[in-house]
Amino acid sequence: MNRLSRRAWLGIVVLVLAVVSALVIANLGKSSTPAAEAASAAPASVTLPASPISTQSSSPTPSTAAVTSTTPHAPALQQAPLSEARAIAIPEIGFSVPVSLTSVAPQGYIDPPGFDRVYRVSDRGVQPGVNADDTTYLACHTHSKRDASFAPCNTLQDHVSPGQRVIVTTDAGTVTYQITSVRKIDKDKLADDQEVWAYDAGRLVWITCFYYTGTTSQYNFVIFANLMH
Repeated sequence: MNRLSRRAWLGIVVLVLAVVSALVIANLGKSSTPAAEAASAAPASVTLPASPISTQSSSPTPSTAAVTSTTPHAPALQQAPLSEARAIAIPEIGFSVPVSLTSVAPQGYIDPPGFDRVYRVSDRGVQPGVNADDTTYLACHTHSKRDASFAPCNTLQDHVSPGQRVIVTTDAGTVTYQITSVRKIDKDKLADDQEVWAYDAGRLVWITCFYYTGTTSQYNFVIFANLMH
């Protein structure tokens, strides 16, 4: 999909959380650029562990002390080439579910068919992979009257935070991203959010409904992540 064709489909994108069946619905038919939202109502604060390496002399004589660095050499991260997603995990919060495909309906809506998994939007962006030249788009449902055993994405907004890894298992291996930010955006403004729908190689944008127990939501929750190298 080239840049011109993307501008043609960018429209008002609205993700709706219904009280009983929180459907992820995106209308791609009117404006110019859909937008995503995130940022938990009570965002989890996660501080990544800092592990400075100390080097000490074993000799009492400074002039002859030998200092040996113990800094480990981490192996290069193995990233799979472009391929279809089959599962997704955020190890830091114990999130792990299958990934299936969904697409934009003829009426201009993104409406994944289930609650128990995440869906890659097959006709927006690209498949995940180390050589991805655009954004990979994911979507999933939350459910305002069911728990996370029914709708696992209910847990995302209260537990994800920048710095955590998103590991996507594909037909070719695994692709690892790092969360850079989360946002909460009014559904009516999703279409105008430049960050969500920008062309950005090696990026992951994961859209769901902002979760409120027992009631509808006017907001979306969006996770932004970049390919790790």
